[in-house]
Amino acid sequence: MSQIKIGKRLKELREKKEISQAELGKQIGLSQKNISAYERDMSSPSVDMLVKITKYFNVSVDYLIFGSDLVEKYNKEMNDYGFFKYLRVIDKLDKGRRKAVEIILKDMIYANKDTNQEVKNILKKEKF
Repeated sequence: MSQIKIGKRLKELREKKEISQAELGKQIGLSQKNISAYERDMSSPSVDMLVKITKYFNVSVDYLIFGSDLVEKYNKEMNDYGFFKYLRVIDKLDKGRRKAVEIILKDMIYANKDTNQEVKNILKKEKF
């Protein structure tokens, strides 16, 4: 099995957070030497350690291993369109209203000409 190389991205993430190798090690349960070895691609983390690292930096495993910026691109596009604002609002809705939003979105995605009867019933019941 080939070695997983995360060194460059790990170092970038750590420096962006402005913490030392020792501090990162302390936060995720490793020594400074381990962090240094990862950053120099002299050693590879276990799967469990990859998960700890990604959780600590709030990045995907995909990003850490492959350098994929798809998550960042997706988040930027979602933010550009204001979707995050709406997601926060939707999250605060009661179950019935969240279900109505889900149905409306499905209806729009699948390009039905008319809002289906289920949506109409929910909207009527919830008194929108």
